[in-house]
Amino acid sequence: MNEVTILGGGLSGLTTAYLLKQRGIKAQVLEARDRVGGRTHSVKSHNAVVDLGAAWIWPHHRNISQLVEQLGLETYPQYETGYSLFETPDQVQAFEPQGSNSPRRFVDGAQGVSLRLAQELGEGQVRLGARATGIAKQNDHIEITLSNNETIQSKKLILATPPRVIANTITFTPELPEQLKNAQAQTHTWMGNSAKAIITFDKPFWREKQLSGFCFSHVGPLGELHDNSPEDCSNGIIFGFFAGLGSFAGNAEERKEQVVQQLIKLYGPEAENYIDYQDYAWWLDDLSSATKDRVPLRDHPMYGNSEFLKAYWDERMYFSGAETAIAQGGYLDGAVEAALRVAKTVC
Repeated sequence: MNEVTILGGGLSGLTTAYLLKQRGIKAQVLEARDRVGGRTHSVKSHNAVVDLGAAWIWPHHRNISQLVEQLGLETYPQYETGYSLFETPDQVQAFEPQGSNSPRRFVDGAQGVSLRLAQELGEGQVRLGARATGIAKQNDHIEITLSNNETIQSKKLILATPPRVIANTITFTPELPEQLKNAQAQTHTWMGNSAKAIITFDKPFWREKQLSGFCFSHVGPLGELHDNSPEDCSNGIIFGFFAGLGSFAGNAEERKEQVVQQLIKLYGPEAENYIDYQDYAWWLDDLSSATKDRVPLRDHPMYGNSEFLKAYWDERMYFSGAETAIAQGGYLDGAVEAALRVAKTVC
């Protein structure tokens, strides 16, 4: 029987396991995907590592910053030098932005944090391809049923998976309290309505035109674009968020052509000479999104519902994950914030 089982091998779940290990508690991490990292997913594109998921940290994100420093990982500043663009159906306007919030990126991609954490935990503590379908309360333990009908027993369980995803994919016996189920239903899964495109070039040619790479568009298909080039400029990278579900329509080849045409309009004919294109919609994965998450957001959601701060089933089951954080809910910093809270509670 496991002492502690953590459901979810994303940043929060792995950080929780890492913190528990420092306190002498060995936790088994179960991850449904074939990789760690959750909604951080870093992939190679020629000389660069690019992020299809979460990517930034900000100066006030002290929890993730301290963890990154402890793990010995490197970051570099988001490139913001030059003019930004504003695209309307009629024209593209250049403007000089006022100030900066100084975000930073990871040299090895945001998923690199989870990869390092898994490495620190050691062999056998993280199990991939282990998708939970049922969780049942027993007399002195919790029983987790996997999709292959295997059962795992654990004295304590930490749910480090988005609340709506848990509600949509796992059956609880007995049922969870109504207030908790309502909190799950009301809590938006961060990035659950997001899709990104990444376009790679030989070099960041837009910088030669005194452009920062940033653009806000009312046309699409990308609604917000940024320079994602590596610090050494060994490639030029533009990434953008698709403006919505409709903007992600068609197959990958059709989307690529539409994106490239938008980039030609914004940055010039050099954009036609791309060398790589990748895109990903997080709402296509039921481990990252529920149907309700597809509704567009107007503001950053309110997170840290008090229902997720409680212990359940005789203080044997706890909630973690970025959506349960109070101060920085949804962000990478929030994922670490939640891990710090839960690790202390379980101990």
